[in-house]
Amino acid sequence: MSASLKVIAQYGTPEEAHLLRNRLEEAGIRVFLENETTAAWAWHFANALGGVKILVPEESVSAAKEILAARPQERTPAVAAPTEDDLFGDRPPASWTCPACRVEVDVNMDVCWACGT
Repeated sequence: MSASLKVIAQYGTPEEAHLLRNRLEEAGIRVFLENETTAAWAWHFANALGGVKILVPEESVSAAKEILAARPQERTPAVAAPTEDDLFGDRPPASWTCPACRVEVDVNMDVCWACGT
């Protein structure tokens, strides 16, 4: 008797898929990965194929989904993403104001374009 396989999750990389595969196999659930090799060798095709698909036997779907829901999210960043102030806070101004004619001049220019100062 062949068991029907059902997709329970999809990931963009084989590494992400293996994290869940390991958890499911620890719980005694048989796991099959579809598109794993293609996503590893021809990574630019991964999105077109729907990523690496995690398949489990139909009778294990509910147990696998419980594990999937209970696991911590691997995609949470370990470090907070930089804010705009972090990225651009110390950046020099993009322009300067001419003291003679009060015109805004590009920072790459040494002389005011309007009055020559």
